[in-house]
Amino acid sequence: MILAKPLREESSRVSIPMSLGWEELLGDAGVPAVVSDPFAGRILWANEPFAAIYAKGRRASELAGRRLAELTSEEAAMERHSISRDVIRTGKPRVIRDLWNGRALCVTIRPLAPFDQAPNGAVLAVFRPALAGPPGLADPCEGVHQLRNIDLGPLANLSKRELEVLAHIGEGLTNAEIASRLHRTAKTIEAHRTSLAAKLGVGTRVELAAVAARAGLGPHTLPHAVQRANPISPDKIERAASN
Repeated sequence: MILAKPLREESSRVSIPMSLGWEELLGDAGVPAVVSDPFAGRILWANEPFAAIYAKGRRASELAGRRLAELTSEEAAMERHSISRDVIRTGKPRVIRDLWNGRALCVTIRPLAPFDQAPNGAVLAVFRPALAGPPGLADPCEGVHQLRNIDLGPLANLSKRELEVLAHIGEGLTNAEIASRLHRTAKTIEAHRTSLAAKLGVGTRVELAAVAARAGLGPHTLPHAVQRANPISPDKIERAASN
């Protein structure tokens, strides 16, 4: 039985028809989630984990009624809304891969029936980390659609070579092993590692590996997540956040 129940006051004033108790679960479980109307291009509800990744400093309670393009860019919002509209039209959930604020994410998008604030229907998107696993472990988002308009976050200032080195550090390789793979000297790889640590504001190899894992960087995911994508420039994100 589907009941229309207002979501928590601190999250939104919009009443969304979801099963009783789901709003508490999505609000408290630490899983990023958002309800949006892709036809109007607006966010209807979001929780704090979603805001922490996408909202550039805004609280979840500030997001209801805002256009997604205000948080991202027109191109990024259009790409996401197009997929969400297809989910509503087909009535079938869809899983996609996103990379935003330097975090790789598997996103499950589910359709919601039309209601007062979304007469054409809405979608519920729930996010989970798409961490790069060790060799031999299947990619949790393997085979799903990779969004092209992404935000590399703290990785945006890295060169392609530095991204490659970071991915190999995330794989647990030593400088000598990385040097062998990239046909460079160990001294050159150490210089890249030092540059990475300075640019990313971390001090140890373990911390660099954690950054690589959050971004989903690995020997197989790097070409798909970065080289084929259209990263959103940091200044465009800042302009969107200030609107």
